[in-house]
Amino acid sequence: METDSEVDDYGGSWGSRQISRRQFLGGLGGVTAGVALSSTMGGFPVQAQTRAKLLGKKSSTGWAKAPVSFVFLDSTEPSGLDPSLQNQFDSYHILRNVYDTLTWGNDAPSTPVLEPRLATSWKSNASGLEWTFQLRPHVKFVDGTPLDADAVVLSMKRHIAIGAPGLYGYTLDGIANVAATGPMSVTFTTQAPQPWLPYHMLYFAIMSPKAINDHKTATDPWAETFFGQNCVGTGAYKLSSWTHGVKITMVKNREWWNGPWKPGSIDHVTVQWESNPSTAAELIQSGGANFSTEWSVDSAITVGAMEGFSLHKYLVYHIDPVIAFNQSKPPFQIKEVRQAFQYAFDYAAMRKYYRGYAQPTTGVIPAFSPYALKGLPEYKQNLPKAKALLAKANIDPSTLTLTCFSAGGYPDLIAGGTVLASSLAKIGVKVNDQVLPFGSLEAAMGQASSAAPLTSSLYGGSASFDPTAFLSSYLPTSVVQIFEHWNSAQLVTAYNEASSSSNPAKLKAGLDNAQRLINDDAPVILGAIPEVLVVIPDYLEGFVLQTTDAVYPCLFYTMRLHEH
Repeated sequence: METDSEVDDYGGSWGSRQISRRQFLGGLGGVTAGVALSSTMGGFPVQAQTRAKLLGKKSSTGWAKAPVSFVFLDSTEPSGLDPSLQNQFDSYHILRNVYDTLTWGNDAPSTPVLEPRLATSWKSNASGLEWTFQLRPHVKFVDGTPLDADAVVLSMKRHIAIGAPGLYGYTLDGIANVAATGPMSVTFTTQAPQPWLPYHMLYFAIMSPKAINDHKTATDPWAETFFGQNCVGTGAYKLSSWTHGVKITMVKNREWWNGPWKPGSIDHVTVQWESNPSTAAELIQSGGANFSTEWSVDSAITVGAMEGFSLHKYLVYHIDPVIAFNQSKPPFQIKEVRQAFQYAFDYAAMRKYYRGYAQPTTGVIPAFSPYALKGLPEYKQNLPKAKALLAKANIDPSTLTLTCFSAGGYPDLIAGGTVLASSLAKIGVKVNDQVLPFGSLEAAMGQASSAAPLTSSLYGGSASFDPTAFLSSYLPTSVVQIFEHWNSAQLVTAYNEASSSSNPAKLKAGLDNAQRLINDDAPVILGAIPEVLVVIPDYLEGFVLQTTDAVYPCLFYTMRLHEH
């Protein structure tokens, strides 16, 4: 199913890219920003893109004349914009452009490396319990407040105090203190060695201390109400307006420290929402919108083959869907029931939905990762095994009528719910699949009385340099626990062993133990490993898929437009 317009955005021999001791230790105590680190630090398949592939087919026209306006289509409106609270892709499209972080993962033009952002360098002490970051001078927030150590300390203490319940909040666990150790120097003290701490810092926005202090109240000490609707950062763009239910607009921060801006760069961004993938594709094809990072498979193939567009494929550690068993609800406290449903699921049908642009799953770490436990079998449907496991658990499948929540606006997750219902029907279990907006679904799962026992609403994998991120969704502190309610002390032990060790053997041992445990205890169904398909118009250059972030967030400041 190759087309002439298709471009592969990955390559290399993954199996041969085992991490060496030297490569691993290169990321530990003493490393400073600007050093090119091995792409295998996070276990990524090396994306051996050429610059031409990365940027798309170059237009023969000149750069678009300023002011350049750009319409981006997202599937769902964000529920808020507080960077300490959000865990939705939809909010990250805004947050990653209006805020900066201490470090950043540069995914272009070939292999991901950790780079300076608001910090210019960092290193740990001999014990590995302290990391000190030197800050970039002459940076200002959009409200005119200068960046200094006190500003960073206040932002990080805010993230920690609120609990940062988003996708990456678990990485703050174990930080004992954050303190200014000089006007432009910040030191993190941890309870145990955290060799991956600099890599974690690329997820936490640094916010204006003036805005925090000006908008806090006795009942809202961290100004959550204000930051839920407003953004005050040092980033490439400034939030201009949010017309709820209609659009969010951002304008270029002309004083951004990371300039100068180049010809054709985007001056004005409008983010609009369209949950119907066919409608979104039609808008982009007709010029009613410019771009999206979320495509249904059929739409991507169709539009990518049209003149003026190209289809780009990216292989990332992205398991989709992840169907969670809510183990606070019967019958999912019983391991054999969870295992039975794993065997009942039609994995081949799930991959067929992706039109062949998907690989099979073997566990929480994809088999092409150097950190994957070797020898794990591919997940396959086995209906006799599923029925035998239900019988072992003394469960009559005809007595089970279950509800599955699937996230609206995400065709792949909706397809996961459809495949699940069809699969379980073959062993006599009835599933009512309900499609809800993700925000509503998430709120419902947080209420025990209305929570569904199944949800086809999650993505898994690792969009991080840190290989222990593969385990993050299964930790008791993870936001995903409202879907799973799975708490394993053994997994926490394995995670702590892996995440705190600077010894590659101990890292691998912890990851191996965790993979065995998760595969045996069956807290979720791991559907497929799809390639991410993105259609790029020929007049657009500079799009980069963020493999070191949540994959879908769009960085508008990297992109430039030709006249069209």
